[in-house]
Amino acid sequence: MPLFSIIIPVYNAEKYLRAALDSVLAQKGASYEIVLVENGSEDGTSGICREYAARYDFIRVFSIENHGAAHARNFGMDCVTGEYILFMDGDDLWKPGMLSALGGMTADAPDMILFGSEKFGEGTPVQPKPSFRFPRGESGETWLRETLAAGAVPPPYMWCYVYKRSFLQEHGLRIEEKLVCSEDFDFNMRAIPLAKSILGTGEIFYRWRQVPTSLSHTLTAAKLMNNLTTKAQVYDRYPCGALANLYMDSAVLLSRIPRDQAGGCAAFLKEHRRIEKACTQRPLKLASGLFSLLGVSAGARVYGRLRQIKQGIKP
Repeated sequence: MPLFSIIIPVYNAEKYLRAALDSVLAQKGASYEIVLVENGSEDGTSGICREYAARYDFIRVFSIENHGAAHARNFGMDCVTGEYILFMDGDDLWKPGMLSALGGMTADAPDMILFGSEKFGEGTPVQPKPSFRFPRGESGETWLRETLAAGAVPPPYMWCYVYKRSFLQEHGLRIEEKLVCSEDFDFNMRAIPLAKSILGTGEIFYRWRQVPTSLSHTLTAAKLMNNLTTKAQVYDRYPCGALANLYMDSAVLLSRIPRDQAGGCAAFLKEHRRIEKACTQRPLKLASGLFSLLGVSAGARVYGRLRQIKQGIKP
């Protein structure tokens, strides 16, 4: 049994997939398998997957109908054999030494491990240092509450965590496939409190490519509604300023939704004004004030325009 199982859902990823796989294959110091879940691609992705699987017997490829990344990840979890599970997106990269370092951290058999990540790509701004403390082996519930009390939020993305497979199986943890956005955050905010121990390292191992056309960089009314609903549910479990701020970060995105499609999101925001009133960051408090003064939809658009002006963006 390999120590790590690496699940990579891929869809129309031919431009970057070879680089992603090569960054994994360059890893040393730990045994692993790669499970490629080919999600109904319409480009040369499938051929690249088959090419690598033919060259390496520890790479397996499964071609399935496209039911979204969440379904592909769940499918992958049903296929793996490793002691620990990692996720990767097909357009991202791993830094050298990642698996060796994480392998050493599994000696204490934690349920979860968190590691550092960075964005990269043309026009990517300088990134601030993490505002949270990385865990040191305490329970997930303890670390989560301390993190939130300090005004921070755990990283939402599944690709910056390692999960013990038996831990996921014991608690029946699955990714919510009905969500078209924020499924990572939903999953982790259910998983972290259940972890008996969680370790972390601030060393940056994961490189997140910024691709404007990728799923995480496009916004629709359905995605925003999923985002708001998920964050509201998490806030209700752990009411605090940090999660209220996170909710409001999404609420102000209403300005990017066409007016004729924004009705459902606007109605949701009106019903959950209690959350926005708990936010603590000054710009978001301004947004909340505009919501009260002008109404949710108009307030979001005025706030969005003010942000554009501050950034020097012309209408």
